[in-house]
Amino acid sequence: AMPAAVLEEPMGAFYIVEFTRELNGIPLAFDYPPRSGSIYSQVRLYGDVMKIYINDQGIFRAEGYCRSYSETGTVELSVSLDDAIAILRDNLDYVNASTESSTFEVTEIGLCYRLVQQLPSSDPDVQAKAEARPVWRFSSGINRNQTDTFTMFVDAATGEVLP
Repeated sequence: AMPAAVLEEPMGAFYIVEFTRELNGIPLAFDYPPRSGSIYSQVRLYGDVMKIYINDQGIFRAEGYCRSYSETGTVELSVSLDDAIAILRDNLDYVNASTESSTFEVTEIGLCYRLVQQLPSSDPDVQAKAEARPVWRFSSGINRNQTDTFTMFVDAATGEVLP
């Protein structure tokens, strides 16, 4: 649960409980990508997360995505963590970071899945049909508000930097 937040509304303090999705025991990233650069041409695909808002009176809101998934194949993870760190360093000049300063500290490194757009942005099924690709995730935190957060995803099979 996140700490209670006080809003300037009659609702007052509340908690947010987040339920995130895992595929075969590996989490599905749900960072909100920043709105700039080349990823502007793509639809913003968020990973599956259900958020339950609770105050003293009980649950007052539930929201989120919960897609169905089907396995269509497997890939071999050929990019080691050391290789991914080298790719991170090589691509720092091209990062779409939503930090207010030019410095940040990577505090989270892990293997997860990242949803990647497969259909044209104009297709009505673009949010429903995506590919979950295994990635190394480097981040200074979970990007919920698109500010003060650095996140980079390196495909663990190809070494490609993903949006």
